[in-house]
Amino acid sequence: MSKPDEETSEAPQQEPQRDQEPDQERQPNQEPQPDSQKPASERPASASEVPLASDAEVYRRALLVLGLGVVILAAMVGIRGRSIAKAQEAPTPSVAEAPAPPPSQAPAKEAPAKAAQRLDQRVGRCGPLDPTAEDHFAEPRELSLGRAWIPKEGGHDTDFGYDVLIHFHGHKPARKIVQPFSDRLVYVGIDLGTLTGDYSKPLSNEEKFLDLQHSLRLALQKHSGKEKAHIRTLTISGWSAGVGAVPTLLKRFSADIDALILLDGLHAGWKLDKPTDGSASSVEPRYLSPVVAFAKQALAGEKRLVITHSEVPTEGYAPIRVTADRLLQALDLERQPFDPGADEFGRFSYVQQGGFTLWAHHGSEERGHCAQLVLLQDALEQRVLPWLKT
Repeated sequence: MSKPDEETSEAPQQEPQRDQEPDQERQPNQEPQPDSQKPASERPASASEVPLASDAEVYRRALLVLGLGVVILAAMVGIRGRSIAKAQEAPTPSVAEAPAPPPSQAPAKEAPAKAAQRLDQRVGRCGPLDPTAEDHFAEPRELSLGRAWIPKEGGHDTDFGYDVLIHFHGHKPARKIVQPFSDRLVYVGIDLGTLTGDYSKPLSNEEKFLDLQHSLRLALQKHSGKEKAHIRTLTISGWSAGVGAVPTLLKRFSADIDALILLDGLHAGWKLDKPTDGSASSVEPRYLSPVVAFAKQALAGEKRLVITHSEVPTEGYAPIRVTADRLLQALDLERQPFDPGADEFGRFSYVQQGGFTLWAHHGSEERGHCAQLVLLQDALEQRVLPWLKT
């Protein structure tokens, strides 16, 4: 603030000097004599006052006006100088201090391509961390296969239709993962073994799945007290060996299934008629035929399909990454790169078109494989449940 103070002190010091200027000018300025020495008869009318009194007075007034003008100008310059100095000293607002635009003018944000929290921070030794969301599930009900958790209250539309998720393999950790949706989703958890065949073989008998659907409808009716309670939408998910149930179910019940979530378990064998070179072209396509047909419906917006995979190596059959590449070839789709950041199990590529989604993540050991199950929450939250609401 030193600049405004200096300018304020200078303005009064100049005023006495300007007041002296008229006196300094009058001293050498002698009154004119020629007209005063003329006879009165020779002077024009009123001429006696004009040259002597009027000129001096006009000159004096002009100097006074000039002095006042200089003082006013100096004062104005001082005021403007102080304003400029204050403007220069005022801090420039930072981005954080700048007011946010109104909601209607705020730039639209794209849907997140990945979870806000790193995947390697969402998994324990082999499974999800304990959920923090409130649990709205009632006590489980036994079904012909597995158990059903139904929301204690609500969870259905006005016609008592329920959105149902049937999950194969690892139903206990999956139960934790779906807890954030326990107020709007019926969860059915099924464990049949540790191998793909443990799921594909029993369900090859279509009566098994028909019985499961029937027992679930009865559970919904008993829970709600309404005979009209029914399955409104059906999502099938599987992790690891549990994905083995999916191709079998698609052969007979594809029309009943609205969405599929395949978590690190899209297994397929190599072609038997020629040696494998480990590439996607060596994968036997018939293993994937039911999934390819469902994927085409998803691309058309009729279904939802989410596939995830890690980099866990396999023996005797194709790694899931290679199997996924074979599927993409059949669909004429290409992966897009994605920055995994510092996440040990971060996403490095993806495909998203229509209702089809593929997420590829790092992780070549057991914990990376277990982290894939946690992606069930992301798949439901980002790609499936919003679509089912429509």
